Amino acid sequence: MRFSNDFGIPEELIRAMRQDTYSRGNADISATGLIRPVQMAVLEKRHHDDIVVDARDEIWKLFGKATHHIIDQANAGKDDRTREKRLFAKIAGWTVSGAVDLLNEEDGELDDYKVTSTFAIGQDKPEWEQQLNIYAWLWRVARGVVVKQLRIVAILRDWRRAEAERNSEYPQAPVVPIPIALWSFEKQRQFVHTRVLMHQTAQLLDEAEHPLPECTDEDRWVRPPTWAVKKTSESARAIRVFDNEESAKEFSAGGRFIERRGGESIRCKSWCSVSQWCQQWNKENKNG
Repeated sequence: MRFSNDFGIPEELIRAMRQDTYSRGNADISATGLIRPVQMAVLEKRHHDDIVVDARDEIWKLFGKATHHIIDQANAGKDDRTREKRLFAKIAGWTVSGAVDLLNEEDGELDDYKVTSTFAIGQDKPEWEQQLNIYAWLWRVARGVVVKQLRIVAILRDWRRAEAERNSEYPQAPVVPIPIALWSFEKQRQFVHTRVLMHQTAQLLDEAEHPLPECTDEDRWVRPPTWAVKKTSESARAIRVFDNEESAKEFSAGGRFIERRGGESIRCKSWCSVSQWCQQWNKENKNG
């Protein structure tokens, strides 16, 4: 992967981005890799040397790494909680690894720190739930530790004090603990097993030059379409917005204009570094 720098980010930061010390260790796949869409994972591996990412899209990853490092260094030796420990476990012939930010073995509380936006914490984030339950499975299998609670500690990079004072529903502090649903051990094991088989199958299909499994709507972060009823096609504002076309047609029986909005694959459009090589995405664009 190579970096472009179309927006003049200082070279010192570019060098820091290139110095990626992350390693999944002696494992076939990591917890974060496991929840990645299989088509995306295969295409990233296949086109690794061709991928070009602009530095502006990596700056928050750099901030996240720095935050994790500072927290870990500041709290080293302060208590008996386990930090940044990478665990390994075998399943379906593969070794899965994962590094947990913080685990209190006494009360079984597992924390994972995320540097994110205020918008993100109000959204459904199934990948957070999946990732933390993989970590819980790893602790049970690798160390015999039963995790009893899961929590995301969200550090909000765009938090604004003025908005917090104005709006009681806005996060009242730039750090927000978010409880995460804890699955049964059997559900955790079944999820990990299924995801490993999916990635193994995708790799075999790629080696045999067969079509890859397509990404689901959930994988692609598809935004459901809406239908806006407007006075005319030139009107900027909608009179009403509906979740389905039938209701919009009923409402606009008097001859108003209906505009279809949304329905976009957000991840493919803005957050996938291999979409240009993806047949599914190219087919979707071709068909409009």
